[in-house]
Amino acid sequence: MDRQQIGRGALEKDTQKGSEHASWISGRIETLLSHYFQPESPTEVKDAALDDWIAILAPFSRAAIASACDVYLRNQPRRRPTPGDIRAAALNETARSAPMAIEAPEPRRDVVTPEAAARILAAAGFTPEHTQLVKRFPMAASREIAEEKADTHAAKSPHWTETASERELAALKAERDGNALVQEARAAQGMGQV
Repeated sequence: MDRQQIGRGALEKDTQKGSEHASWISGRIETLLSHYFQPESPTEVKDAALDDWIAILAPFSRAAIASACDVYLRNQPRRRPTPGDIRAAALNETARSAPMAIEAPEPRRDVVTPEAAARILAAAGFTPEHTQLVKRFPMAASREIAEEKADTHAAKSPHWTETASERELAALKAERDGNALVQEARAAQGMGQV
């Protein structure tokens, strides 16, 4: 039986270029199978079986199929291959030899100017006043709570040192300077009189 008879069904269905590829596949598979026991089968069964081989391997390049056959011969010297065995090996070969996919770079985004950034932040409510609120009240659960706390603190009376006269502050300083505990602490820290 010659190559034209084997795989005739697949060869008749393909275009001229596809026929050349199918013819090459049938020859390569014939060669591969010649290394293994071949049971007696009617010509029609052999033709149909070769059609299966061609249909399964047609998407692969000659290099991938040839490499898959070589790998199978080396790794399975005693077990006759099925079309699926060679297909799996061809898939591995194709994946191994294919260049790694390179991720496309992200599209370039427009650079935001400082003025535009300030406008965006202000529109979202992030103003210098908001930043000051966060600094003053970092534990506030929301902006509203921070604003309430700020209002409450603003409504409180000022610290007594902010309203004391210079005479009162001088008297306080003199009292501290005369206090034995303050003198001891200052001496321990090497501060002396302040």
